[in-house]
Amino acid sequence: MAVNFGWRMVLVIYGVASVACSVVWAALASESPDKCSYCSKEECALLAKLLPAHQKQDSRGAPRGFREGLIHVKLWAIYVAHFSFNYSIYFINSWSAIYYLETFRVRPENAGLHLTLPHGVNLILKSFVSPWLNDALRKAGFSDLSCRRTFTGIGFIVMALGLIAVPASASSITATTAAFTAVMGFAALHPSGFKANYMDITTTQSGVVSGIGNTIASIAPSLGPLVVARLRLQSGGSWDGAFSSTALLCFSAALVFCTLSSTVPIEADIAKHSNKRAKKNINRDICLEP
Repeated sequence: MAVNFGWRMVLVIYGVASVACSVVWAALASESPDKCSYCSKEECALLAKLLPAHQKQDSRGAPRGFREGLIHVKLWAIYVAHFSFNYSIYFINSWSAIYYLETFRVRPENAGLHLTLPHGVNLILKSFVSPWLNDALRKAGFSDLSCRRTFTGIGFIVMALGLIAVPASASSITATTAAFTAVMGFAALHPSGFKANYMDITTTQSGVVSGIGNTIASIAPSLGPLVVARLRLQSGGSWDGAFSSTALLCFSAALVFCTLSSTVPIEADIAKHSNKRAKKNINRDICLEP
């Protein structure tokens, strides 16, 4: 689009598209399933069975705001994964065109398939392979937590291996594109991993938890260019440090999420701790009685 219309017009196109999406959202969003014009009777009946169980949660188990959204380790497993995912994806989106230009002397407008293939594979895997893999895991007896960890673990590990392979394949543009495609392709697994975990981890405060997670993850696009630029300056223009550090971040995210994540709602933990504190207070009062 930039080649055909100019970069200024591309910004206008994105702006118009954003406004259009906002209008569509405002028109289609509903307060509840029964007020939704396109929600079928079957869907409403199913949700009617599920929602009461969530609505009966003890009010003591509801995180009450920003502080409660920061103090739980199982939430930080999601936050770390989300930050690492954003950092890796924005690293590729920001620097892949420059990498092709410096390494293979191919300008972005001439890169064609090399720049678009990774995103196309990502879309295909996200649309068709992830649902199939999820069904296969369920049939194999995987729990919600096992599915979340499998998707995110495999996604980050293959992303890391692909990032390591990019500078190692600098002699072949085809091999480099294959490595970039592996990174973006397996990134398609994360919506069924840590991103879906946002819905598992709370029954009453998805908005607060997701808002905090997205805010933390949004630091990555701002921090990434500064880190990559500094690494390249310190290494005399080499790409090795930039790719290896991003790969290390992916490996670390896989380790954190696959060991600390949970699908037990934080409301249950908060209520459990509240009950324990209440029992301790009762026992203390009994012991203090003359």
